[in-house]
Amino acid sequence: MLRIGGNSIWGEYFRGLIDEVRIYNRALSAAEIQTDMNTAVGGNPPPPDTTKPTVSMSAPADGSTVSATVALNANASDNVAVAGVQFLVNGNAVGSEDTAAPYSVNWDSSTVANGSYSITARARDAAGNQATSAAVVVTVSNTVPPPQSGLVAAYGFNEGSGTTVTDISGNGNNGTVTNTSWSTGGKFGGALSFDGTSSWVAIANSTSLNLTTGMTLEAWVNPSATGSLWRTTILKEQSGGLAYALYVNTDTNRPSGQVYV
Repeated sequence: MLRIGGNSIWGEYFRGLIDEVRIYNRALSAAEIQTDMNTAVGGNPPPPDTTKPTVSMSAPADGSTVSATVALNANASDNVAVAGVQFLVNGNAVGSEDTAAPYSVNWDSSTVANGSYSITARARDAAGNQATSAAVVVTVSNTVPPPQSGLVAAYGFNEGSGTTVTDISGNGNNGTVTNTSWSTGGKFGGALSFDGTSSWVAIANSTSLNLTTGMTLEAWVNPSATGSLWRTTILKEQSGGLAYALYVNTDTNRPSGQVYV
């Protein structure tokens, strides 16, 4: 005997209202349960939500000049509820999606080169509908500190697109990327992702890269594979071999620095 509201075994009885009882012979998904909660027994489920959220940028102002840390703010609404807002600079995500109003994120503009940038906010609802705000265009103008003494090449990999990386040391040792992809998961903003088989950045030889009296090679790395293979981080080639190199891994499963003498 199936009973609702009580049982005859221990005399346990519910007090109050019960409605919309359903019993299934399978485990329902969360989405199916949600549909049942909004549908009368024997009735038709509600129509799917196809209405996009509305979203607009509220700060910074269009046409403004910004520097250092900039607060990105947006207003968003939806016919049901906004699930989250993601801010983007030149199409690249800034920080994590903000899931609660007021929608805001801080952007460190010093991680990009001075210039013009387009900022948008993308809102979504629980049904997967998305909308992107009209863009505001700002000019980043940060005071660039003088390069450190002895610095001959430096790359922040914050370009976010294209095939060229800019040397910010002032020595003009710009590079060309091959088979890499842009990432927002770097130490400070952007990074380059290398596939481990055919990716590299090529930088033309120059007098400033011929290190003869001393050297320091630095890089932040987050390897996805090492194994027992030689994994190049930085390597200056010369005829028949290397001039200097920094490896994140070698056949002894250790990092290594190499110098030809």
